Amino acid sequence: CFRKYALLGYNGIDLAYFNQVFWNSLHGRFFTQSIHPHLSLGDHAELAIIPLLPFYAIHPDPRTLLALQALAMALPAWPIFLLARERLRRSAASAAMKEAGPLLLALAWLLNPIVQNVTVFEFHILPFAIVPLLFALVEYERGRQVPWLIWTLAALIVREDVALAVAALGLLAWIEKKRAFWKIAPLILGAAWFLAALRLIASFSPDGGYKFMIYYSWLGATPAQALLGLFAHPLRTLLHVLTLANLEMVLGFLLTLVFLPLLGPRALILAAGPLLQIVLGAPGGGELILRTHYAVLFLPALFLAAADGLPRVNAVVSRVRRFGIPDARLMTAVIGGIGLVYAMLVLGPLRAAAAGPTDPGLSAERVRIAKIVLQRIPDDASVAAGYALLPMLSSREHLYSLHYQFLGVTQFGLTPYVLPADTRFVALDTSDLIAYRAQFLNTAWAEPHYADGFARLRSAVGMPVFADGQFILYDRSFTPMFQSVELLRRPEDQNFLGGIALAGAAETLVPDDDLGTPALHLVTAWSADRKPSADLVMRLTLKDLTGRIALERTYPFGNGLYPATELTPEALTTDLYAPLAGLAPGRYLPELALEKDDLVMVLDDLGSDLLMPTEKTPYGRAV
Repeated sequence: CFRKYALLGYNGIDLAYFNQVFWNSLHGRFFTQSIHPHLSLGDHAELAIIPLLPFYAIHPDPRTLLALQALAMALPAWPIFLLARERLRRSAASAAMKEAGPLLLALAWLLNPIVQNVTVFEFHILPFAIVPLLFALVEYERGRQVPWLIWTLAALIVREDVALAVAALGLLAWIEKKRAFWKIAPLILGAAWFLAALRLIASFSPDGGYKFMIYYSWLGATPAQALLGLFAHPLRTLLHVLTLANLEMVLGFLLTLVFLPLLGPRALILAAGPLLQIVLGAPGGGELILRTHYAVLFLPALFLAAADGLPRVNAVVSRVRRFGIPDARLMTAVIGGIGLVYAMLVLGPLRAAAAGPTDPGLSAERVRIAKIVLQRIPDDASVAAGYALLPMLSSREHLYSLHYQFLGVTQFGLTPYVLPADTRFVALDTSDLIAYRAQFLNTAWAEPHYADGFARLRSAVGMPVFADGQFILYDRSFTPMFQSVELLRRPEDQNFLGGIALAGAAETLVPDDDLGTPALHLVTAWSADRKPSADLVMRLTLKDLTGRIALERTYPFGNGLYPATELTPEALTTDLYAPLAGLAPGRYLPELALEKDDLVMVLDDLGSDLLMPTEKTPYGRAV
């Protein structure tokens, strides 16, 4: 997890979101965050944040949350051991199975690829429900009501949907013919807490409802209508549930325990609520569930069913012997071991972690540039950032995600969104612009907002004060050294690149800052007699007076904020900011190339050359 953090791998917003909630809560602003424009209680009833705060206070940092989550995902091995021992003690299992079974299941937990996936995916509060849920099951086995109630309440305050797993225990008690308390108490407590939690969330939600109901809007607009729609159109519901993606998800869950839970199927009723929650949602199930925190509430049911299935392994071995296999027990163990290893390699994160980044050099360079960007942003500044930088900027009161500014709406398109006026810095990761295309054009609620996204982003970024690689830092309070560019006269015989021409240019040398990095700020104006068919790349080259290349960098056209399709006959002005660190004092000739597909237009006469000062001066000027 720490390695992933160091490589900017936590780019799913969740770690940043929760770290900001914890950081603000630690400073007395409980449940406050600014990535979504409301308290975190307007998303989920995650009251467990409060008892976790003292542990976070030891070292307030996103990595502390990652360490706590890793601990939360490792500790369940202990109650699983106890739970398996309780179940096996009253079973017909052999003495050897009763002795070894609990330890085997505890080890299976630690080796489980889904457990590992949840640990390294992002940070969420939901994993903290597993330990109390499992201890509640231990007390259910022992028949102790008060300890069960304490552990159950500890689980319920983690998140509202934990109530689904709690209520299902009542169903298991009916199947197992337990006393009346166990049949009724979990059902009442789970249902009551779920309804109360939804009421709590609605009171903090901007629209006064539970925004995740949008996943079930295909059934009905309100919870009551959705419940009615579930039975009013049985064929539609059946077709929505019986999909290959849902089958893939179920088989994946079972594979991680070598299908052992199928030998103790009664306990799988504990997963009924979480299963319906996933398969009835508009996205449905699939492999993604196995790789994210959505898998958490399935795990207690799977491991309890596996514990019930252990005594039946001998019966399976006996059936295998009927086929004339002399050492059926060994063969069963080998098949089980191969299945576990296969599940770990196919479904778990270890293979990707062992392989490392596809290009370590590029990853190291990306991290190096990101650190420079982070150094330039004061700890108390209000900032909007791209996905990868959000976690490292999240220990502050005011932090925003640029993807909402791009869309112009909040999550699920519920309300309009505009960056607050007091946002000073914008830290753009241009690789996000590619991600936006993949994400938003394939998301029903986001797709209508994609077309105007670049214009919304341009209106919010301000002036660039640093750019290197994929990262561009804008300062919205920065006053530009010049406000416009001089339009160039265009000869009638000027060659166009696919209809594109340089309409004007201006340049200035930005002085050294506290980090000792002078830079060239180049403003260009472009026009096109027809829209290009592909995006463009700008290549800046500085040559000394002998023609030797001293510096060469490529940039997406207009820092990626201007898709080439937006070029028109009217001049379009863009900024280009090029750090000149390491460039020796002297005189250089700037050369700008515009590239599209396999064509290149070189503009080798910008009308001036560039003078790098021999010592620090307030401003260098292009002459």
